Amino acid sequence: MPKKERNTRQIMTLIILIIFISSTIGFAIMSFRTPQEQEQKPFKPCANDSDCILICNNIPVYVNCTNNMCEITECP
Repeated sequence: MPKKERNTRQIMTLIILIIFISSTIGFAIMSFRTPQEQEQKPFKPCANDSDCILICNNIPVYVNCTNNMCEITECP
């Protein structure tokens, strides 16, 4: 095997190894997060947009109902 092909193959192997290691570390870090650190949105089921009305500062806020879930469940 010529030297140039061997160097190219080693570089490609190194790149694949770096990608593998970085993705493994990324998934490991995500698995150690506690549920409190992960964003947990409260959900509110709905049949239509009229089920998703919020009262914020005594003002009604109309929210869309998408996939039978209110898009926003808390006042901003």
